[in-house]
Amino acid sequence: MKTLRLVNFVIAILGMAGGFCLFFIKSIDFSSISISIFLFIMFSLFGVEKIIDKEKKLGIAYVVTSLVIFSGFFMEVIRG
Repeated sequence: MKTLRLVNFVIAILGMAGGFCLFFIKSIDFSSISISIFLFIMFSLFGVEKIIDKEKKLGIAYVVTSLVIFSGFFMEVIRG
């Protein structure tokens, strides 16, 4: 439980740092595929954490959002 919370915290910090670099420094070029994978993992882990913490509605919302992001990633990979 605490490990999952720590992993989610690290992922959130990485996401904020990446967003800061992307919007203010503009020296890093993130592909949309890598952003989709990152968001899929982030939302999936957030959802699992919320479900474990007995916040089932919010957890399911996170998991459904992660599946929507994954389907978008999958369609992007198929299109080439």
